[in-house]
Amino acid sequence: IPRDDSEIKFASDDDRLAFWDFVEQDDYLKNHKGEYAEAFSAHGPWVHKIDFRWAHDFDLKVGSTQHKLQLSLDIQNIGNLFNSKFGVEKVMTVNSCNSGKILSVKEIKDGVPVFKCNVPQGASTYEFSNSNGQCWRMQVGVKYFFN
Repeated sequence: IPRDDSEIKFASDDDRLAFWDFVEQDDYLKNHKGEYAEAFSAHGPWVHKIDFRWAHDFDLKVGSTQHKLQLSLDIQNIGNLFNSKFGVEKVMTVNSCNSGKILSVKEIKDGVPVFKCNVPQGASTYEFSNSNGQCWRMQVGVKYFFN
């Protein structure tokens, strides 16, 4: 991770500004300038998902036969039912930008690489995932127990 502009050359001022904005908003990059990034040292944000299940058995007697029914209600990711940001995973922004590369080499001038920033200016490290699997789900069930 470069310490400052003296350790890296950029293709344009826009690339330089976008890169340093990205570094400053990310806690790991900001606190480890001038060091090598260690493998598996940065971790994604924790996600809390809570599921709810309610079930109730009903005993029914029809003639001389005993029957049993169970009604159930399952709600997965119940927090998301109350707030659209609860229980939603965050994915790395850079994964959608050039296969996860923050920087790429644009050219080499006099043996020195000149970098282009692949992250748009003002981007954060993580963004909310917008897949359907992140939403709350509800299921109502009826179960009949045979004798």
